[in-house]
Amino acid sequence: MRIIFIISILFPSKPCFSFYQADTLKTVSNEISLTVDNDVLFFSDYYYTAGHELAYRKLQSEQKNLVKWLNRKNISSKVISSIKFGSKIFNPRKTTFVGTLNMDRPYAGYTYLGYSISRLRKRSSVTILEFELGLVGKATRLGQVQQWWHKQIGYDAPRGWDSQISNELIFNIGYQFQRSIKISKEIDLVSSTGLFAGTGSNKISQDITLRLVDFRPLAQSVFSSSLLGYEGDRSKEEVFLFFGCGVDYVVSNIFLDGSLFNSNPSPYTVDSNSWVFKKNFGIMYAKKRGSFAFSIINMGKEMEDGTRHSYASLKFSQRF
Repeated sequence: MRIIFIISILFPSKPCFSFYQADTLKTVSNEISLTVDNDVLFFSDYYYTAGHELAYRKLQSEQKNLVKWLNRKNISSKVISSIKFGSKIFNPRKTTFVGTLNMDRPYAGYTYLGYSISRLRKRSSVTILEFELGLVGKATRLGQVQQWWHKQIGYDAPRGWDSQISNELIFNIGYQFQRSIKISKEIDLVSSTGLFAGTGSNKISQDITLRLVDFRPLAQSVFSSSLLGYEGDRSKEEVFLFFGCGVDYVVSNIFLDGSLFNSNPSPYTVDSNSWVFKKNFGIMYAKKRGSFAFSIINMGKEMEDGTRHSYASLKFSQRF
């Protein structure tokens, strides 16, 4: 019996080793990130022209009732909750005119607060359920912010904010599912399917993204904001290029069509296109507790008299 006992200490079984590893590695459970969108890189200032988002993510404990319920079929998954706060500014291509006759889309300012739950399973799939509560219209005061900022940097102040989308409280629900298909050690494809419904945006989206070089599994990657977990899971840096394309089938868009309710008309609206095609490319990098992502997004025509539009997005994240 003594011999067996000594052997068991020197050569522990796999379950004992797994427990020891999980117990000694430090868990990083929190992350903050800042995302900045702007089209200034292309010397333009129209359509979706500026946006900012501050987000906080937290890795949920396996003892939480929600995590227990999601894992009720003995399929282990990592669960991350997220709270975000942000704003977006939209304006027409020509901003020096007051009258709507020279506008190809309405002005709109949007401020929002969001909450989401991400479930990461089998290293290659991510499910996201999100809720968003926001405010559009003059009450956001984003029109005044844009006019003030333009004066500070010497740009002509946009003159058509009096015709912006009317004040309205927005509530939206979104569902997204991502799955990666590994082609080789340095190439994979990520499929992203989304369904969004509410008083702000109603659409179905499908995107395909090609990742190249040195990426981690989807459920543990900067691509899906899923790097929270044990320190040992991120000992290796992640850096990869990505190229994507996609399409949105749009049912309604309050920033173009105005309110869904006839009782709240806006001074000026246009009809949104049903099909909007998009492309993007960029680079993502993560090491230890920091990461960043830079991407260029090119949107197709969102309304009949519009044009394509490109903007840049830069995101910084820090985990603790």
